[in-house]
Amino acid sequence: RGNTCGTDAATGNDVPLVSVPQAAYTIPARTPFMLTGSATDASGTALTYTWDQMDPYGDGTGAVPLFRSFDPGSSPSRTFPDPDNDWVDETLPTGSETYHFRLSARDDAPGSGAVGAADVALTTDASNGPFKVTFASTAGQSYDGPVTITWDVAGTDAAPVNTPTVDILFSDDNGASFDYVVAAGTANDGSEEVTLPDVTTNQGRILVRAVGNVFFSVNPEPFAFMIDPEIAVSPGSISASVASGETTTATVAASNLAGSGAGALTYTAAIQNPTGGRTRPELAGPLSPLTRSVVARAPGAKGDRSANVSGARARPANGSQKLAGGPDAFGYR
Repeated sequence: RGNTCGTDAATGNDVPLVSVPQAAYTIPARTPFMLTGSATDASGTALTYTWDQMDPYGDGTGAVPLFRSFDPGSSPSRTFPDPDNDWVDETLPTGSETYHFRLSARDDAPGSGAVGAADVALTTDASNGPFKVTFASTAGQSYDGPVTITWDVAGTDAAPVNTPTVDILFSDDNGASFDYVVAAGTANDGSEEVTLPDVTTNQGRILVRAVGNVFFSVNPEPFAFMIDPEIAVSPGSISASVASGETTTATVAASNLAGSGAGALTYTAAIQNPTGGRTRPELAGPLSPLTRSVVARAPGAKGDRSANVSGARARPANGSQKLAGGPDAFGYR
């Protein structure tokens, strides 16, 4: 108390070393972006991270705060605006201005926590943007096979943004994750034909992101994607002679070779009288197990008949459906 002053004491705790890929970027206005970085801690303590906008409010000049702060988390990356927060209290830059952001890393060591930080300057260009994906822009779209992804380049391939290449990613869970890179380092020219992975979904999303920059766009609506079936049927044909009033059994095996995401099978088998008698179709599904016994009975009054099984036609169980997507989880319209 009184004239007694505090003294510094070493804690023995190391300050986290924080780094970012670049100190400055130029991006198109009205376009989402993601900032990321990394940190190391010599003490081996687990780190938590925050990305915050550092521009002050109140002087009427320069950049103003557009993005709110959040509690520390385990990821050193943050999307702006935050799609999990429904854009509450956040808005995209619309003019030409330079904004300042800081990545902070905390080690939360008991009694002696330490904080490290690194800064990024982000300049928005109002003469370009928004950069946006135009593929699957309306609800209820359905695709199979190769698809052509389209996006509005919005001048981002030239100065001052200078982003000549992009990556294209696919999500099968409405954008919760983008685990499939379907085109890497392709030209930022607004169109690319891609082959989507062997999955079937009605919650597809496409993300196009800048290479060497931080901006990106997600297509506005979820879409359905179905794999073309590759049906193997064995045997290809069966002939059997049956006496009047008796039965015979033929087994046909069908399988879908289209991949791990291929839909379950249904089948149609037709038993046909070769002399012009009535065809009796049998419908069933889904096909489980992948074999089916087809019973052919010859009419008693007609004598012996030969029943031919030419094979089974199979399709994905949802092949005839056009699946509509759900609500837009991103709001990136």
